[in-house]
Amino acid sequence: MDEIWSLELVRELHSAFGVFTQTHHDNNHYLNNLFIYFLGQHGDWPGYRIPAEVFGIGTIVLAWLIGARRDRWAAFFCMFLVSFSYVLILYSSEARGYAPLIFFCFLCLLVLHSFFDKPRWQSAALFSLSTVLGLTSHLTFVIFLCASLLWFWVRLLKLKWSILRVAAWTAACYAAPFIYFVALYVVDLRYLQIGGGTPIRSRCRCSNTGRSTTSGTLSSRSVFFSFCLAASSVGCFNRGGVEKLHLHFFVYSF
Repeated sequence: MDEIWSLELVRELHSAFGVFTQTHHDNNHYLNNLFIYFLGQHGDWPGYRIPAEVFGIGTIVLAWLIGARRDRWAAFFCMFLVSFSYVLILYSSEARGYAPLIFFCFLCLLVLHSFFDKPRWQSAALFSLSTVLGLTSHLTFVIFLCASLLWFWVRLLKLKWSILRVAAWTAACYAAPFIYFVALYVVDLRYLQIGGGTPIRSRCRCSNTGRSTTSGTLSSRSVFFSFCLAASSVGCFNRGGVEKLHLHFFVYSF
C-alpha cells in the first residue's frame, strides 16, 4: 500500500526537487522517491525495489566489515545474524526508505570506528556524507545521529582531548547533517502532514512513541528496567570497559 502511495506522490511532482519542496507528507521518503522519479512511471514494476535490494546486500557486507574489526568469527556471526534478520529481509523487498536507512546506520558506525582509531578529515567527510544520505533515506535516522553524537563525545573525552579539539571534530562530522536537517525543516518538515488516520496532538504522539520504546507500556517496571540498563552502561564506561559500553549502547537502542 505504501509503495503505491509513493508512486502516486511522485506522479504529482513537477521536478525532482519537488520531493523536498512539494510533497509535504510523512510517506515521502526522499531518497526512495528520487529513485522512483528518475526511473519513471512503469506501474507495478519490480525494478522499483532494486535499490532496496542493493542496500540490503550492502548492509550484509557492512555487517561483515564491522565484525571483522574484532575477528573472523565475529564477522561471520554478524553477517549471519543480519542476513537472516526478518526486518532487513522485509525492508529489502520494499520500494521504501528503510533499507537505505539501515545501510547508512551501519556505514556510519563503521566510519566512526575508523575515525576513533585514527582521526582524519577524510573519515569526517565520509561520515558527514553518509549522515546526509541517511537523513535523505528516512527521517528516523536522526535518532541514530543523536545517539552517535553522544557516543562521539564520550569517546573523544575519554581520550582526554581539549574541548576546543573536540568541538572542531564535532563540527567536522556533524555540522553538515545539522545544517541539512535545518534546511529540510525550512522547506518541508514544518509543512508535514500525517497521511491517513485520525489527526492526533503532539502530546499523544510523544506518548505513543514512549510506549513503543518500552514494549508498548509505560509501566513503572519497564521504566525501571530502562533506567537500570542506562545506569549499567555508564558504570561500564566509568570502569573503562569501552567494549562493553558498545554492547550496552546498542542493546539500549533496541
